[in-house]
Amino acid sequence: MKRAEELNFAALFVRDVPLHAPYFGDVGQIHTEQFKSFSQSLYVDLTEDPNHPPVPIHLGFRIGSNPLIEFIESLKIAGVNHVIINLKYGQRPVEEVIEELGEEVVPHFSCIDWQVI
Repeated sequence: MKRAEELNFAALFVRDVPLHAPYFGDVGQIHTEQFKSFSQSLYVDLTEDPNHPPVPIHLGFRIGSNPLIEFIESLKIAGVNHVIINLKYGQRPVEEVIEELGEEVVPHFSCIDWQVI
């Protein structure tokens, strides 16, 4: 939360009871062996300046790639498993933004290796 305030985020969603976050220990777990995914949507207007601080827009931020990485990391720590990025309010060409997200943001986050039973 402190880091979110330092970055001037207007809002930060924090889940108080994670569904599947082993690092929270037994206190934060719902009594089930089945993994339950938790998702968060986020409107992003990705700026050309990678260090542009977050500025609130409808349900998201006008933001640079570096603070976006930090924000998504904070969601991950809070127990969010999927972030749905919506580019509806973006000012840059969508193709350019998708390419930048793929090159600069996505590589910072890995997927869980799933085993099909």
